[in-house]
Amino acid sequence: MISSLDSVSDWPERAAAVRFKAGKLAQSCGVSLRQLERYFTRTFNHTPQSWLNRKRLEVSRQLLCTQNRQVKEIAWELGYCSASHFVASFRRFYGLTPTAFTLSLRLDLVSNEPKSPDNSQTLTFISQASFSKTKRSQCSEEFTGSI
Repeated sequence: MISSLDSVSDWPERAAAVRFKAGKLAQSCGVSLRQLERYFTRTFNHTPQSWLNRKRLEVSRQLLCTQNRQVKEIAWELGYCSASHFVASFRRFYGLTPTAFTLSLRLDLVSNEPKSPDNSQTLTFISQASFSKTKRSQCSEEFTGSI
């Protein structure tokens, strides 16, 4: 059975435009929420809201990789009702809080500098400002993909 929704190819962009809300996504596609639910279950094997939540978390992870922004800014931008709700969702999905995830990215970028005058090894975090373009693109590529 062919649906008018089969012609939609920009699901992630539409999802972001409606701030990851299933009802608004259905409205933007000109169908009822129930029609959207049937289509998503058949096509993506997820409910629309489940798919949208997953996409929203993927976008949040990409933003954490590529931008130096506060968790609450990302939460607000992606339509979460509060930063704590975003943190809980992120932790449930990825097993780390957004802050811990960002810290783990920085720890992967730790560089060993020459020993200091007192002969102790000095570890330096590479600041977000100097976060290499290559590492950012690797991070972006690593966490993008379709569901």
